Amino acid sequence: MSKTYLRILSIRRHKTVTFVTSYNYESGKMQYMLDNDISKDLNCGDIIYCETADDVNNRGDKIKRITKIDKRVACVDFPSYKGIDGEITDQSLKNYLNARNCGSQIDVLKFKADLLNGIQETLNNLGYFNATGLLNSVENYANGSGIEDAVIQDRDFNQPRYLRVTLENQLKQMTATILQSTYALEKVFRNMGEDASHVNEFLMLELVDIHSSMSQILEFVKKLDIMAKTLGDKHGLIVPDKELKIIDFRELDSNRYEELRKGFNNTIVLNFPCESPFILMDEEGIRKETRWYVNGHWIGHYYEDEFDYQKVKEVIERQNQLSNKDNVNPMTYFEMGLPPSISMGISIDRWVQMLMDMNHISSIANPIELDHKRRCRQ
Repeated sequence: MSKTYLRILSIRRHKTVTFVTSYNYESGKMQYMLDNDISKDLNCGDIIYCETADDVNNRGDKIKRITKIDKRVACVDFPSYKGIDGEITDQSLKNYLNARNCGSQIDVLKFKADLLNGIQETLNNLGYFNATGLLNSVENYANGSGIEDAVIQDRDFNQPRYLRVTLENQLKQMTATILQSTYALEKVFRNMGEDASHVNEFLMLELVDIHSSMSQILEFVKKLDIMAKTLGDKHGLIVPDKELKIIDFRELDSNRYEELRKGFNNTIVLNFPCESPFILMDEEGIRKETRWYVNGHWIGHYYEDEFDYQKVKEVIERQNQLSNKDNVNPMTYFEMGLPPSISMGISIDRWVQMLMDMNHISSIANPIELDHKRRCRQ
């Protein structure tokens, strides 16, 4: 006899016995047999603490049997920590369930699914070409993730390739080729370590628009903001009280900007100065982008693209000479004739984290994996 925790995945009841498929992080997925009178209250998704024993079925095959269920936590009771016997007081059971956020994990996954579906539906209705899943996850240039394990040796050309940090180059190439506004909702990578608001792999919305003005893009951002808060309120995760504000960087004290932006609850900052050669220069000779902050964190930006082939070529060549390496090779889409366009990138995971006031982005980027790691450490 031994005792263990099991999560019930499926139930098949026969005349006198029941078969359940369950999961335990130590033994994995496994089938157990138990008497019908023991299984009568079980539902898929429940967590049970039970006695198990080795047995044989009527054909003589070895099987695992559940002989007694000491505790059960119904799947519908996860958010409130309640089982059939009331409040969970057993700390080992709390550790196994990660009861503090077991219910919210389910809600987060459903909320993110609804949000992604809503974003895709909105962009599809606006006539964007959906490039999600059409692009390779690696690129030839060393501006990839920089994570050692993320360097891949190309079998055909015998050269290293790198997990990409952005879809910007690929989307601009595609936009220049098909002459249609293009977007993708994909995983991308970064090389600056992990902290409360950064993970090495995260979900991004990136788009290149060749039809809209900056004011129209701003209206689209407002729609995204309303959509997220409406869906978050529906799932009980977000109280939609963070009004979207629009301010101009030129009206702020630039010397205090880092201090000021910590108070940007849900704020669009216009005319933020930027040195990227891909951003169009204005009449004053300054490159500017628009930034979106939630809870003081930068979650996305958008800008008008520089589309003069010669200007970008000169800047990139100068950068490569200074760094003595090929940082990026974006020229192919300019050679094709990139039309006037606006680019946008939003970190979906960080956006949702900040909207929900979650302490760590891993709770959003992969809540199930986080739950598994916590259990293994306990």
